[in-house]
Amino acid sequence: MKTKLFILALIFTLSPISSAYAGSGHSHGHGHGSAISKEAAIIAASDNISSIMSQKIEIKGNKLDKSWSDIPSLSKAVYRKGDGYYIISLENKAQGKILYVLISGQGEFYDANFSGAFEGLK
Repeated sequence: MKTKLFILALIFTLSPISSAYAGSGHSHGHGHGSAISKEAAIIAASDNISSIMSQKIEIKGNKLDKSWSDIPSLSKAVYRKGDGYYIISLENKAQGKILYVLISGQGEFYDANFSGAFEGLK
């Protein structure tokens, strides 16, 4: 499972979405930059939904159906903010499901699931 999560994280690190954050006007952190805003974390999580769908990545053995591609219709909120991370909730009312996306404090994708619980977070 850890290998699968590492591969998933690696895919998103190398994806076109990651390069979208390479422009000016933000910080990557690395111990010396400021964290992104809650609004920027929500945008980063939403952008990663598009990437998950285009790459047909499974979340807990399930591919997201087309209803998840209607990003504006999803209810988005910060579910939890911790030291160096955000968990963003994306509710798909058509499916009756909430997808939780773990984003670093600098806007990098880490993981996604339907439970909102991520191992190792404080």
